[in-house]
Amino acid sequence: MLIKKHLPLLKKIGYFIIGIVAFILIAMVSIPYFFKDQIQSTIKEIANKNINGDLQFSDIDVSFFTHFPSLTTSIHDVKLKGSAPFQDSTLIDVKEISLGIDLSSLFKDKIVLDKFIISEGNINVLVDSMGAANYNIYTSTDTAQDNEVNDNEDSKIAFKLL
Repeated sequence: MLIKKHLPLLKKIGYFIIGIVAFILIAMVSIPYFFKDQIQSTIKEIANKNINGDLQFSDIDVSFFTHFPSLTTSIHDVKLKGSAPFQDSTLIDVKEISLGIDLSSLFKDKIVLDKFIISEGNINVLVDSMGAANYNIYTSTDTAQDNEVNDNEDSKIAFKLL
């Protein structure tokens, strides 16, 4: 008798819980889709600013489900050319690079990357007779200016050491 009396209320609570779970799942699928272009342009901007080489990739996927519970950004068919005099040779050729972002850090000041996954990759390291290497691709800036900037502002991205 008691169950029959409370059955309509239990059904309403059950429907409410199912609705919330469905909303969360729909949000987890759709939100990364809306931010995909912004993430892709940000990656290209950071690469062009910091790398002295030609970075190419075919596509970017953003998903909550690839390496759950991390929000995962996967970059597909990554090719990176070396620096001069090796600008025509490929330094890195990777099928997929994935970065896992700690979900709780999205709501804090600093985004924490807690996973770095490389799938099916080749790294071709070359050094000529003068000691110039193709992996010397990081664009250097004036160190005096860098020290002043680093003292005044912290990075917005952090790597979690495992």
